[in-house]
Amino acid sequence: MATTSSQYDQVELEGVEEDVKPRGTGVRRNLFGPVDHQQLQQDFHKFMCMRLEVAKQRWNFDFQGERPTPGSVQWEEVRCQDVPTFYHSCVMRLGKRRLVVPVSTDVTVAYRGAELGKRADKYRQSTITDFFTVKKRRCLHYKASSRQ
Repeated sequence: MATTSSQYDQVELEGVEEDVKPRGTGVRRNLFGPVDHQQLQQDFHKFMCMRLEVAKQRWNFDFQGERPTPGSVQWEEVRCQDVPTFYHSCVMRLGKRRLVVPVSTDVTVAYRGAELGKRADKYRQSTITDFFTVKKRRCLHYKASSRQ
């Protein structure tokens, strides 16, 4: 069976594809040696304990027990309603009010529905094209003779 040059090219390309493929990321993982997970966990735990102790001394507050400690800072309990909204973790909103419209064929009911539709349009979310003018793209047409 005779092989053609295209078959040789295909065989060469297959070999190139195998060389290009990454063999793995073992070098990156073991750049500084294997990781000792137990030692890493111990170091992290020591670091966190040290940071908690520094914060406890600074703020006179036991963050693990969540209670104040005696010191230069005096802590007092405040009701959540007395705290400014700036310090709230999330803003609590009242539930949506239901619009109670009596079922009738009155003209005022139809007017109220149109009024609500206008309000909904007022609060439409902006799109990116609202902030700039849209320009049409100019297509460059090449003649068949100029492409050659």
